[in-house]
Amino acid sequence: MSWLRRALNPTWAKPLVDFASALTLALLVFAAVVALAFSAAALAFPYEIDYGEAPLIDQAVRLAAGEAIYRSNLAAPPYTISNYPPLYIATLAVFVPWAGPAFWPGRLVTLLSTLSAALFIALIVQTTTRDRLAAVVAGLSLLAWPYVVLWLTLARIDLLALGLSLAGLWVLVRWPHTGRGFWLGGLLLVAAIYTRQSYGLAAPAAACVWIWSVAGFRRAAQLGAWIAGLAGGLFIGLNWATGGGFYLNIVTANVNAFRIETVYEHAWSLWGLAGTLVTIGVASLAAIRRWNPLYAVAAPYLIGATVSALTIGKIGSNVNYLLELCAALSIALGVMTATARRYLKAPAVQALMYGLLAVQVVGLLEATWTRLPGDVPGRFYRAAELAELEALVADVDGPVLADEQMGMITLAGKRLALQPFEMTQLAIDGLWDQTPLLDEIRSGTYDLIILYDRPWLKDRWTPEMFAAIDQAYQLSAIVADNKVYQVHRVSIAGDPVTCPGAPWSLPTRAELGVRWDSGGLNLFGHGTENTVPVLAVAPGRLAVIAGRPDAVAVRSADPLEPGRELWVIIDGLADGSGALSYVAPETASGGPIEAGARLGAQGRWSGQPTFPMWVHARITLIRATEASEPPSSWSDTDALDPRPYFGLSLPDASEGAWSHRLECVNP
Repeated sequence: MSWLRRALNPTWAKPLVDFASALTLALLVFAAVVALAFSAAALAFPYEIDYGEAPLIDQAVRLAAGEAIYRSNLAAPPYTISNYPPLYIATLAVFVPWAGPAFWPGRLVTLLSTLSAALFIALIVQTTTRDRLAAVVAGLSLLAWPYVVLWLTLARIDLLALGLSLAGLWVLVRWPHTGRGFWLGGLLLVAAIYTRQSYGLAAPAAACVWIWSVAGFRRAAQLGAWIAGLAGGLFIGLNWATGGGFYLNIVTANVNAFRIETVYEHAWSLWGLAGTLVTIGVASLAAIRRWNPLYAVAAPYLIGATVSALTIGKIGSNVNYLLELCAALSIALGVMTATARRYLKAPAVQALMYGLLAVQVVGLLEATWTRLPGDVPGRFYRAAELAELEALVADVDGPVLADEQMGMITLAGKRLALQPFEMTQLAIDGLWDQTPLLDEIRSGTYDLIILYDRPWLKDRWTPEMFAAIDQAYQLSAIVADNKVYQVHRVSIAGDPVTCPGAPWSLPTRAELGVRWDSGGLNLFGHGTENTVPVLAVAPGRLAVIAGRPDAVAVRSADPLEPGRELWVIIDGLADGSGALSYVAPETASGGPIEAGARLGAQGRWSGQPTFPMWVHARITLIRATEASEPPSSWSDTDALDPRPYFGLSLPDASEGAWSHRLECVNP
């Protein structure tokens, strides 16, 4: 076997190991710097980044004011839920008297908690393996996870819970035989549970198994009793003090529908993102205790974190359900690094190990930059638009409903009247009667209703809520992809508008508003898809645009420049997916057409299958050339100003002109 030893120990291998380990450390340090840069940007950003931030800020404001946050009666406003135990909320409440309802205190707590979690991972590995390099690799690797980087930017509970649970584990690993370790470690684990209730599985189980392995079953049973007794006693006390509201909020309201497909999607995503780390984690389960002194903690913690991660199948879940698993895999990485350094003496094998780890860290960095931040970086660049939305909310005196940007309500010094996702799920499960809210919407109780235009909007509002909004409100603005609705006002646009002195009438109704930008005029009618008719504005020759089942074009004489012609192009006449056309069948053959002839009906097609618009039709005027067919594409600069053709009073399109009603130049 001498040839094998020589093959695994070439003379050049030792320098390669040094280089590979240094490269890996450098990449991990760079990943940590990237994570801190994201956190710094979030700390400086004044607005909400994630849906879940504003409810926690609102609860902290209520708690600081001495108000109940675990209400047992949801029949009257505010229609809000406190999904989590009170520790993080109480921490934020400390900041409220002097920082107000700002987001940065919560994000600062998140940052400090994340750094603490990384530190305690390193300390756990160092305490048992006595390998400083393995400890540093383990701790820094937590900051390389894109899931952690994303959550590091948010005022959310999860990373405080993670930091507390890892602190408790470290105390018990460091002082397993002392009373100080017993009481303090258990207390920290209970604190983690009372930050996020799902942290009652992996870390407590790992702590008990560890104590069993080093101090015996009786000591482990006592630890389990201390954790369960303290957690259970607090639960009973809080539930009694809130009249059952604590159970309703953190248990009943958290039992959402479960989609196993979501679990599969995240499992494959995790494997594609960090297959090397997952493989190392699985391998660590086979590293017996003689090779792995941390086995009694690392193995049960990894198994428990995996079980907890499976709850990501709940509707409304996100990658925060994977944070504990990330920590467990980081510990496993530290364990296996120490094992390899101690027992795999072959430099070639160690060089390969570091090389694979370096490649994995590069993959995590790539995902952090390109795949997993979602629309977080985009929000940083849209601060000016969000400031406009903030001003809209601040300018109204009455209550406001919102989903993604509930933070605008808290920043304006108002209280949340509704958490739409949570209450929608309760309504779907038959646990909440939405009738009072529907009556309030229909009666115009709320000055503004703000909906974030994303595919998951349907999970946040019930069909009945949408119908009530449609009945009583009209679209008044779209700001940073948030649709702003105001109480419906009688408009001159009840029928297709003909402004006095204007050459043409508009082709369709626009009770819910009008937007003129990118050269086109979007007209939002009051109705459902395929019910609001769209008519020809002038006589001319009808043509169908190739490849555009949602669009028609009419070549007509230009009423403002006699002797010239233009194309009147109307699109958006299709369903939200673009698959079902609402263009009138009689237009398919083209040919002459008269003013007022039916061209089709308003639809929700926006040009993107995953982002349907409100029911609308879009009209664009393009100067006709000698070509007999309408243009298949055009730029904003090709479009003519529609205002003189229809006699409308609108701001310039460069201002992203929104109006809740159409107004004529000569009313």
